[in-house]
Amino acid sequence: MYDQKSLKLLNFGVNTITLLVIGYFLGGIVLGPLVSLQGCVGVSFSPAMATPCAGSVLGLVLAAFGSLAYTYYYFTRKL
Repeated sequence: MYDQKSLKLLNFGVNTITLLVIGYFLGGIVLGPLVSLQGCVGVSFSPAMATPCAGSVLGLVLAAFGSLAYTYYYFTRKL
C-alpha cells in the first residue's frame, strides 16, 4: 500500500509533532518553576479566556530547536 520512503516520512512527521507537544507540556510543568515562573499544565484559564503559560512557550521554543536538530539528523543520517 505504501512504499518505504512514505512510511519513513510519516514516521518523521509523527515524531516531530510528538516532540513539540511533549516540549510544550513539559515546559509548563518543569521549565516554568526552574526559571521562577508559575508552573501549569500548558494552559492557564482566566475568567475570560485560556492563555498559554510562559513556561510552556519556553518549552515549545526549546522543542523547536530540538526538532531542527532532529530534522538535520534524520535527513542526513537515516533517510
